[in-house]
Formats: sequence, structure tokens, C-alpha cells
Amino acid sequence: MKEVAEHREAEDIIAYNLRQQELLSNISQRFHYTQSIDNAINSSLGMLGNNTGVSRVYIFEDIEGKFCRNTFEWCNKGIKPEMQNLQKVPYEEIANMTSILAEEKIFFATDIKDLPEEFYNHLHVREIKSLLTLPIFVQESFFGFIGFDECQEHRTWKNSEIELLRTVSNIIASGYERKIHFDKLKQYQFMVESANDAIFFKDLESRYVIANKKTLEVLGLPAEQVIGKNDYEIMKSKEQAGKNVQDDQDVFTSGKAKEITKRMAGNNGKEYWFQAIKVPQFDDNGKVVGLVGIARDITRHREMETELRHSQKMAAIGTLAGGLAHEFNNLLFMITGNVQLLSANIKSSACEDCQSFLEPISRAAKRATNLVRQVLTFSRKSEKKVEDVDLVGVIREGMGMLRASLPTTIEIVDSVGIDGGMVRADSSQLYQLLVNLCANSKYVLQDSGGTIEIGLYRETRKNQPVLKLTVRDDGPGMPPEVKDRVLEPFFTTKPVGDGSGMGLSVVHGIVEDYGGDIEIESAVGQGTSVHVYLPEYIEAEEKAAEIPPAAEVAEKKSLRIMVVDDEPELCDIMTFMLETLGQQVEAFPDGESALAAFTEYPDRFDLVFTDQAMPKLSGKNMAVKMLKIRPDIPIVLITGYSDVIDPDEAEKLGFLDYLYKPFDVPDFEKVINRVRNKIEAS
Repeated sequence: MKEVAEHREAEDIIAYNLRQQELLSNISQRFHYTQSIDNAINSSLGMLGNNTGVSRVYIFEDIEGKFCRNTFEWCNKGIKPEMQNLQKVPYEEIANMTSILAEEKIFFATDIKDLPEEFYNHLHVREIKSLLTLPIFVQESFFGFIGFDECQEHRTWKNSEIELLRTVSNIIASGYERKIHFDKLKQYQFMVESANDAIFFKDLESRYVIANKKTLEVLGLPAEQVIGKNDYEIMKSKEQAGKNVQDDQDVFTSGKAKEITKRMAGNNGKEYWFQAIKVPQFDDNGKVVGLVGIARDITRHREMETELRHSQKMAAIGTLAGGLAHEFNNLLFMITGNVQLLSANIKSSACEDCQSFLEPISRAAKRATNLVRQVLTFSRKSEKKVEDVDLVGVIREGMGMLRASLPTTIEIVDSVGIDGGMVRADSSQLYQLLVNLCANSKYVLQDSGGTIEIGLYRETRKNQPVLKLTVRDDGPGMPPEVKDRVLEPFFTTKPVGDGSGMGLSVVHGIVEDYGGDIEIESAVGQGTSVHVYLPEYIEAEEKAAEIPPAAEVAEKKSLRIMVVDDEPELCDIMTFMLETLGQQVEAFPDGESALAAFTEYPDRFDLVFTDQAMPKLSGKNMAVKMLKIRPDIPIVLITGYSDVIDPDEAEKLGFLDYLYKPFDVPDFEKVINRVRNKIEAS
């Protein structure tokens, strides 16, 4: 029987301890998961009372060290509340108790008759028979006390009850300390509300205590769904929530600030990049009680970095394209030059089949030449160069390149309605204009497929001839509120990372620069049409020069021409071309030997054609030295591609002309005629 009794007693102790642990856990959670300490205290006092069965549970707070007042009270059934009567109790009435509590000791009485008369009277009138009180210290200062009253019978207080009340006292003290800290923080809330950065304060449980408007905007939630909750409770991405909470814990554990750069998806569906810092917050005793976070939205900055990397990549591609173009154009010049010479020399023969074989080679070489020039146009970084541009040619070449970049589900329809149309513009900007317009159409059609129709028409607007470029797609169209804003810089309906919102605004800027106009037609379900109007440039038509057969060259005074190129084959081709035109030619394999010959006999030559890229002495440097010796010598710079000198700089240095390889015999003939006319005029 004794063993059974001992076993039961052990079970009772275990069950009691489990109930106490559960009670303390529930009380602790009340303080952790609420922003109202008053609610936490009221519910905690009720749980204490029900668990211990005492008559009354209460808290008194100190008032300036002279009085105390009853701020919270829980009463069991049938027990009269006393809180209203105890709002200003002089310490003299309860000095026996408060002096002990102030020393951080417990005060209890099994029978109040054992207390001093004045204190006894104070308790007896409230029908108290036994009491137990423990001090509450907040930030190492006496804050008040928590206590049990027993009004039904005399009660001997168990050690377990004393420890229970001591633990709850500590929990309440921690709650008050956090409340004091965050009440101070709230004084600064008005300062952070107007900030452009996301600013927030969190407690040790990673719950938001303060969150400004920017923070709420990023989270995509109202304040009532954020304050008092942690990231797990408010963020859709639990993975991101876990990272945020881990960052918080790192700050709490180390007591040091932590800088973070991260990408985050808000509940509003938007994706942001943030540069953030989380700084620990300390109480007056140096204890970490929370953190303040400041997060700057760097989404646009990251996009600009991406664009910069892309532009650097494009610059590298441009450099590579330039080098390839130089070599490729030299090869093309060998092909086209020999084809022209061969074609000119067999025109008078009976070999019609030979001529038909040469024509496809010539056309293919010209197409390759145009392709190289177009690649250079897209990749070049030079200043805007306004010239006469055939808009039809730009559109047709642009469509050729666009077709290769579009998925097979998107069809490009050529609706160019005129044979030719000139504008005064920079050809690279016209290509950019067309690409940007088609890029928007491609984006809206990439999932569903469809048609992009490109048209060019001749119209009159404001009594002026214009060329109307229309890019039309059969995509979903735009509502009025979107259509009215599409020309605004940085406005975009695309997700973050899919676009900068600059495509149409760049188009708008280009069109305005050339005195044009832009109109947009769109409606939901009816597709979108963008109309660009550019002033048409009317010029006198020039008849292209034909390549004369060698036998048909007119008897005119021949010029003495110097040809300089480090490629022997190219020297031979240029020599043959010029001799076909009846000129006297002397070729040199490098700039140094050519300069030496010119220095010795400056008047020996009427005209110089020189390549630019040559070892030791470039065409530019050679020409500068020649012009110092003889300022009137006509010099033509020839290049497959050069980022060292452009036509404008060549003209300033005194060059007569600037030719891109590959070129035709008529190009040589035009230069020769200019020089001959100049000589005859003098």
C-alpha cells in the first residue's frame, strides 16, 4: 500500500508540474503574440487564478515612490473587486510589505493577524485572510508588485506557488520592458512615415512593431495585417520569410548590424531588389530588445546595372564586329573588285553564260556588304549622323533581321506601299525605332502568336509631304489608361526585369528630333497600331554611273595615282580598277615606303588612295605627314572599318574623301573626275 501511495504521489507531482509548465507556456505566449500588454496581463491573471484557486490576483504599480495603485485585478466567483478602491494607496499603510519587496524579496502571510495593526486593518476590511506578493522590477527599478489574496480561509503558500508567481513576475517585467522600448520607438514613427525607404522595427520574436508606408507597400498588406506578426505569417514565400527571420536572429545573437542585398517578391505580385541594413536595438542596460531595419528599393538601380552590363557586352560585340568587318570587307573587296573587272572585260565577248554566272556572285557580295554595314550600324557608338536615308531600304533590311529573331508563331507581313522614300535622319536611329516598335509587338504575341504588319505610305500632313510608318499587331490591345501613358519614360506593364519602360519613349524622342509625330491606336481585344510620321526629303535623282569596259574608256588626261595597302591582292585590284579607267598607277605595300617616295618627289603624284589600317605607319598618320609636305595633294582614305578615324575627322584633317570597302569602279571614277576638274580649273 505504501508503494502504491508513493507511486500516486509521484504521478500527482508530475501531473502538477506539467500543468504548471503548460500554464507558464500559455502566459509567455500571451506576451509574445500580442501588441497589447494590458490584454496579456488580464488573461494571464485569469489563468493564474483558475490554476491556483486563489480569491484574487492583482498587480500594483509604483507612483513616484510615494503611492501605489491597483492597475489589474482578477477575482474568483463571489469575491468582491477592490481595484476601484485602491487607486492611490500610501506606502505608509503597507510599509511593512513594500520595504521587503523593494529589496527584491517575497512577502507573504498565512494569517494576516500576524501583521502590524495598520497593515492588518488595511487587509481585514477587504476580507483578506492570507496573501502572497512578489516584486516586479523593470529595467532594474522597482515597478510594483504582483500578488495573490485568499479570502475564504487561511492558506499556507507552497514553494511551487511562490516559484510560479516569481516566474510570471519576470514574464510581466520583460513585457513591460519591451513596451517601454517600443513606446519610445513610436515617438519616431511620424519621422519614418514620409521616408522613401522601407523602415520597420521588430521585436525579439521578429514581429513587426512599426512599419512605415513604404514597408506596407512592398509587403502589399495593410497595417492591421502586418503589425504584431512575423514574416512567416504575412509572406506568401515561406522560403523568403525564413531568410528574413534568420537575418533577424543573426542580428539578435551577434548584437551587430547586418547588411543585406536581396531580391524579394511582395504579396502584391511585384518583385523588388533591396539593399537593407538591420541594426540591433538595446535597452538602457545594453540588452538587445529588437531591431530597426532600413531597406532601400534598388530595383531600378539593378535594372540599370543589367543594362550597363548589356551595353558593355554590346560595346564588346561592336569592337568584335568592327574587327570582323575590316577583314570581311577586305575579302568582299577582292570578290567584288575581281567580279567587276572580269565583267567589264567580257561584255564585248560572246560569253553570255559567263556574264550570267558573274551576276549572282555580284548580287551575293552586295548583300553581304549591306549586312556588314547594318551590323556596324547597330553596334556603333558614334554621335548621331544625319544624312539622306532611304526609309524603304531601312525597313526591308530591318524586317530581314527581325524575322530571324522572332519565333515561328509570329509572322511579319510586308505592307510597304511605296518603292522609295527619303528622310533626313541617322540610319542607326531608324533601325532602333523599328526594332523598338516590333519588340513591343513581339512581347504581347510571344505566348499566343500572331501577326506584325509593317507598312510605309506617303501622305500629306499640315501641307507637308510625310512618310507614314505603321507597325500593327493583332495582340490583346491596351485599355485607355495604359495607352495614354505608354510614351512616358519608365512606364511599363511588364514584370520587373522584363523591361525598362523606355522602348516607346525612345521612339518618341527620335521621332520628335526629326520633326515628326507619333500616334497610337489600340483597344482591348483589337490589337495595337503605332503610326510614325517623318518629313519626307525630296532630292534630285542621280543616275548611277555604269562601269565602262576597258575598251570604252574615253581618251582623257590620265592622272598619276599612288595606291597604298599592305594587302598585295587589294593593291592589285585597285591598280587594275584604276588602269581600267585609264590612269597611271604606282602601288606601295606600306605607309613608310609610300611616304619615302612622296617625300623625295612630292609633285610626282596627282592623287593618293591609302588604306587606314597598316602596320608601323597608318594611313591617317602617313597622310598627315604628306599634307605637311604638300598641302594641296588630294588624299582619299580607304577602310574596311575603323574606330580610329571617321569621315568627319578625315575631312577636318584635309582628306579629299573617305571610302568604305568594298567599293565599285564608279566610286573611283567619281573621285578621279573631282580631281581632274580641280586640276583643269587651276
